[in-house]
Amino acid sequence: MDLYRRALDHNWRKSLMEKNYAVLERIDEGSFGEVHTIHKIGETVLYAVKAIRANGAVTDDEYILAEIRSLLELRHPHIVAMYDLILQDNFACIVMEYATQGNLEKYTIHHHPIDDQFLSQSFSQILSAVAYCHSRFIAHKDINPSNILIFNNDCVKIADFGLAVKCHDSCGCLVLCEDYLGQNSYLAPEILNRCPHNAMSSDVWSLGCLLYFMLCGKPPFEGTAEQIAQCQVKIGFQLPTKLLRSVEFIQGISNVIKKLSKVDPMLRLSIHQCVEIWEDVPDKHGTHH
Repeated sequence: MDLYRRALDHNWRKSLMEKNYAVLERIDEGSFGEVHTIHKIGETVLYAVKAIRANGAVTDDEYILAEIRSLLELRHPHIVAMYDLILQDNFACIVMEYATQGNLEKYTIHHHPIDDQFLSQSFSQILSAVAYCHSRFIAHKDINPSNILIFNNDCVKIADFGLAVKCHDSCGCLVLCEDYLGQNSYLAPEILNRCPHNAMSSDVWSLGCLLYFMLCGKPPFEGTAEQIAQCQVKIGFQLPTKLLRSVEFIQGISNVIKKLSKVDPMLRLSIHQCVEIWEDVPDKHGTHH
């Protein structure tokens, strides 16, 4: 770690201590910074803090500002809640509720195949959260299993709004997005091909990829952006031949994936249509949600 990062690490820890927080273990890290568990001195409730290194000044970092704006505006039982915020010149500390069971990516890989009822309920909650975002004309833009946090067997929440965008301007007109970041395996064709796009429609594609991952334990596409873009058009979503689930359940989910993941975004369902068709997918007991 270079001297700058050491100083930055010291500074955000010091800022938390000044607000009476104790920093505990590190639970994640990346190019953005680190995530640690913390608690208030004298209290037992655990929180997660996302310490983000700014690209220049905090006030000029569009990704930090996007995350903060989204968490301030969005209030939903299946969107992670922000409890505190520390802003300094070159970093931000976002204090959030702590997900005791980690993220959906690690959980699914470790527990594959995940329980049908957990899959059904969790995806319903994710759809509900995305529908709420889209009702406020906010697209998440980075829907993938690492950004779905598990709080318990009955509750998952969407996190990481650093790429989130407003999709309508002040006049209510659609604003096409020209940001092409995200995890390639979950990005829509229009993003991989770097075309201006309706980010809410691209979220729907990502939901189809997420559902595939939850069902199969792996992403639908892997490789470079160019390889994935070609597979999306030429091959499409291919389910494994053997899945340890009921035929009815697999068929129901397969039909949803196909409707969410149309290569032409104009043919994709809206998030509200996604919610409606998901209600018709039978769970493991052969009943409906």
